[in-house]
Amino acid sequence: MSGKVVSTIGFERRFNPALRPRTQADFVQFILETLPPKPDHFADIVAANREEGG
Repeated sequence: MSGKVVSTIGFERRFNPALRPRTQADFVQFILETLPPKPDHFADIVAANREEGG
């Protein structure tokens, strides 16, 4: 995250790799490749959410 208080779409398109022009498939691939690993307790969180949701 940046320490900037404000930004513009022009600045972000220029410097934010997620906003660079690309096809939808390339965007999805970029996002999936840059996701952090799931937390160790992720399965427990999913199970708890399913129990609460009904």
